[in-house]
Amino acid sequence: MSDAVSVAMWIGVLLAVYILTRKIGVWRAVSAGKSIITELKQRGAYDPDSAVDLPDARRNMLRPGIRSFRPEGLRMLLIDDIVGMTPDERYYLKNDPSRADYRAQYRT
Repeated sequence: MSDAVSVAMWIGVLLAVYILTRKIGVWRAVSAGKSIITELKQRGAYDPDSAVDLPDARRNMLRPGIRSFRPEGLRMLLIDDIVGMTPDERYYLKNDPSRADYRAQYRT
């Protein structure tokens, strides 16, 4: 195999590994977002008055161990306007799933 083909092959492998790791990170953040929605539903946080505190909403750089994707999942939910945040950093679902307009929008 010539050097040019070998270099092109290794660049392709590195590119594939990079794309795969990015996709896995996004998948884990989406999965964490789904667990946050489930937690907010279980705790009945459907408006600012019933908002709850999420203990691991912020990343703790001093905590060793496996990386938590919940902060990224929560950030995605806030950007997509699915979850709201109160001024004192408590979180709630912006739409009550028992309402008909919510079911029509999210097909639940």
